[in-house]
Amino acid sequence: MNSRGKTNQNPPQKSRLLAQIDRCALNMGSLVIFECFYFFVGYFAVFRLSKIVFFDVVSLRGFTIAQAGDMFVLLSDPFCLIAAIVMMVFFSFYIAVECAAVILACHASRRGERLSVSDLFKLSMLKALKLFFPVNWPFLIHGIILIPVFHFGFVFKAVTDWEILTPVLHMPYWPLFIAAVLFCVLTIGAWCVYAFHFFVLNDDAYLTAVQKSVIMVRGKLIQTELYLILSMLAPYLLAALTIAPFVIVFYNLSGFEVLNAVFERAAVADLNAFFGDHQNRTAVLSMVLAALGSAMMTTVLSLINAPMTMVAVDAAFYQNGGKRLVKRIRIRTKKRFRSRKKTSNPTGYYAVIGLLLAVFVSYQAYGLLNLMFWGSTNAVGRLMVAAHRGDSAQAPENTKAAILKAIDDGADYVEVDVTATKDGVLILCHDLNLKRFCGINKKIADMTYDELKNLDIGSHYNRAFAKERFLTLDEAMTLCDGKIKMNIELKPSGRDDHLAEKAVDIFHNHFFYQKGFISSLNKKTLIRVETLDPLITTCLDTFAPADKTRLCEADIYSVQAKYLTDELLNNLEKNGKQCWAWTVNNEDKMSELIDKGITGIVTDRPNQALTLAKTRQVTDANFMRQAYWRSLFHIY
Repeated sequence: MNSRGKTNQNPPQKSRLLAQIDRCALNMGSLVIFECFYFFVGYFAVFRLSKIVFFDVVSLRGFTIAQAGDMFVLLSDPFCLIAAIVMMVFFSFYIAVECAAVILACHASRRGERLSVSDLFKLSMLKALKLFFPVNWPFLIHGIILIPVFHFGFVFKAVTDWEILTPVLHMPYWPLFIAAVLFCVLTIGAWCVYAFHFFVLNDDAYLTAVQKSVIMVRGKLIQTELYLILSMLAPYLLAALTIAPFVIVFYNLSGFEVLNAVFERAAVADLNAFFGDHQNRTAVLSMVLAALGSAMMTTVLSLINAPMTMVAVDAAFYQNGGKRLVKRIRIRTKKRFRSRKKTSNPTGYYAVIGLLLAVFVSYQAYGLLNLMFWGSTNAVGRLMVAAHRGDSAQAPENTKAAILKAIDDGADYVEVDVTATKDGVLILCHDLNLKRFCGINKKIADMTYDELKNLDIGSHYNRAFAKERFLTLDEAMTLCDGKIKMNIELKPSGRDDHLAEKAVDIFHNHFFYQKGFISSLNKKTLIRVETLDPLITTCLDTFAPADKTRLCEADIYSVQAKYLTDELLNNLEKNGKQCWAWTVNNEDKMSELIDKGITGIVTDRPNQALTLAKTRQVTDANFMRQAYWRSLFHIY
């Protein structure tokens, strides 16, 4: 009782566990916002730009993208080795910023200090920049080991996309070699797992921080390794257990058989009639929702992967006595890092993040839908047919007449060859010499367009085509636009240094992104096209056997038919790439390729191929399931 006769009512005390949870969650809001912005910057800028810069160096040194897959060959060049080291150092710094932010947020929460988002950005950047002091340079090597520990998904994607393990897979006992490498990485990572805590919280030199981490782990190495493995796998298990079941259940309920309607009737002209069918609407809705679910899963996984692992490591650090080993310092010791308000309203941050996440998930879903569609058309729906150099069986190749014939035939694509004249005009011609067409023994690269434009290139085929003249690429794209898609094969002569640049400029002028793709036998030319505009679909024409071919960055592979093996088809399918075959004129061979599930063929007989493709259409729901799973587990 107090002096007024009222009973003192003390507020109920929270349990010790709830108090600890509240304290640890003090800065989780700021950390979530930080991670979202960090993720978007990394995905859309850091990783993409560094990759472009690296391959620019590779290209300048005369390597092709395919050769870049063989890292042992690539790194034998000193300039490429330096470029790779710079890229890895940059990634090490990038990951160090994130690790520092998580450690600082957790440490401040344990001390009851609140950090704003700007605090996290400033402090984590300042801590990470200290890595470039000479005394801390060892981290830039150790950071390469930290990358797979905290960004396993990114490393797995890089290893598979860049075919880094290709030479290893040809070694005897390669599973043992890979297991040994993983064991070494995991062991070194376990010994040094707490080094960054001492570096960030104590400002220790990095080697000193490593020594302290080794002392903490001593006697607990196996437990630490197992803990690291569980921490790395936990985000993937969490994502699979939360989102994947809903996607799987929905997809099974909707029925894969229904989805065949999309691919059987997607080319229907009357869209109202198409969507008037309930099954078609269900199929489209099923694909969209499944793609959105898959995109949400990959997005959430990308966001929580590294921070979740680092939070687990932080918890283990304090559980193993880390609190006694770090200095008792307050994080925000400088006035400029003090928040102006004790609490802030993060509504604006969350609104921006929500918008960014919505855009990113939509972007991912669009990519998944494309992958589902193209992955499915490898085995579902009608074979795509490209008229080789136009309908060259009924008109002289690469001429206006041949292209118009291909359009009349109803071919999906027209394949044309493009080379450059002496004055840089891109014209349609397969040969680099005029002798076969005009009886003139001169090279196109030695003649100007004015000297070529009036030459008769049709009479050699038939006098009825005596008026046919060389088409420029610009004229050909104008002729095809809206009537037929184009496979534009670039044929460098060795004197046309800017062939790719000029082709890309014309491609841009006609905005041909959904209307065709650029192909070439020359990998260096394709690299240049990819560098100039990564959005342009590229195709590698090749006649190399499967065991000699390492996949490159091209979106499509067009393989000489006699070299097209099941091994290569499976490899392309696994990597989500389309596969075409050239030049296929035999009906039995066409049937064989349809059975294999190839995307399309290049042929001199488009009429025959189109007729056969319509009668041999494949609609197996199992292919739809395979396409869906390929797209679901494709890491972006």
